[in-house]
Amino acid sequence: MTSVTILNTVGSIEIYALFGCFGLTNVTIPGSVTNIGLLAFPGCPLTSVSISDSVSAAQVYLAKHRIGRLLKKELERLGSDSR
Repeated sequence: MTSVTILNTVGSIEIYALFGCFGLTNVTIPGSVTNIGLLAFPGCPLTSVSISDSVSAAQVYLAKHRIGRLLKKELERLGSDSR
């Protein structure tokens, strides 16, 4: 599996949610997700994270491997789009 789109019925991505997905390079997160747990994507070699415009930056929390940097970049993009 290289790509995952989280269902729009999901509100939270919990700790170790995608543990062991060592081929996962892309994650799409819908606006229904209001919380991303620490270490939700451990060991995933993510190169792309897409976040819905309706996801609140204040609600998104994640700091592990590349995902933290990717989320920061995506949140900055969302912030600049709203100006």
